[in-house]
Amino acid sequence: MVMKRFMRAGMAVMLSCLLSSAAATAVMPAHSGMVFAVAYSANGKMMASAGEDRLIRLWNPASGELRRTLRGHAGAVKSLAFSANSQRLVSGGDDRSLRLWRTGNGREQRVLSGHAGEIKSVAISPDGKVLASVGGWSDNTIKLWDAASGRMLRQLVGHTRTVNSVAFSSDGRSLLSGGSDGSVKVWEVASGSLLQTLAGHNGVVMSVAFSPDGKTAVSSGSDNSVRTWDIADARELRTMLGHNSWVEAIAFSPDGKTIASAGRDKTIRLWRADNGLELRVLKGHSWTVTSVAFSPDGKKLVSGSGDSTIMFWDVASGRVLRTIGSANSRPLRGK
Repeated sequence: MVMKRFMRAGMAVMLSCLLSSAAATAVMPAHSGMVFAVAYSANGKMMASAGEDRLIRLWNPASGELRRTLRGHAGAVKSLAFSANSQRLVSGGDDRSLRLWRTGNGREQRVLSGHAGEIKSVAISPDGKVLASVGGWSDNTIKLWDAASGRMLRQLVGHTRTVNSVAFSSDGRSLLSGGSDGSVKVWEVASGSLLQTLAGHNGVVMSVAFSPDGKTAVSSGSDNSVRTWDIADARELRTMLGHNSWVEAIAFSPDGKTIASAGRDKTIRLWRADNGLELRVLKGHSWTVTSVAFSPDGKKLVSGSGDSTIMFWDVASGRVLRTIGSANSRPLRGK
């Protein structure tokens, strides 16, 4: 009798362990479908992600815990940007809407519309007063909006094909854009005047970013390259090659010393900004890496992918710190 009780107890413990193990491995994806955008808040306390499932999720980057889910978009959400004070988040997507959210309570503050196509990229000025958005497909424009009223301030016309990316300079005076016409353009925010056109890419420009000091631009594209530019002279500084497919996303580190690039070859590459030297290659995603962002202290990098996962990396070592979602996830459609 004692032996039977012991065997039953042992089987119960074993079953409990098996169930616990199964629960631990049954990881839900960060998003249902592709993750299109990731962004770090300036205070480092939040990380936002957006995806094919029409959702925006706010995470605790320290623990990986989901803090809040924002619902409102009627299509895939393609781009995100935090305000400098971390209190607001702007998003844009396939439903052609630009939405402004309060990060503290997750409430939708404002919905802006006016683009004729999907919104592929959004940005918010450092002072939080101006929003920028770019429309895809037949809409080749950049629109600037008053964040307080939702009124469109001006429309920037110059690209001859889809505009894919937009970014503000750190002083908020200039705007950078990249498009499917192969050009990178620099605009004056106050007047909407075109200041410079940077030509050099042999194909679509997918992503653009300013260096923290505003003197250098970085761009990436379908020619598998990452390029840096001297903005004042409209001169290409260097071309960085290493990716073997389209480079979908780029980001400057907060100190301006490192550039992160990511693409359809499933890799993230870190480069020295001053000489273009490839520092390391980060591998872990099983599908296109669509978005990358540095933490405010520059020590961590977050990436989003078509494999439905979000990965946190240690910049110094290239080591994966955390994965949100199943590493074996696959997108519902797309790349």
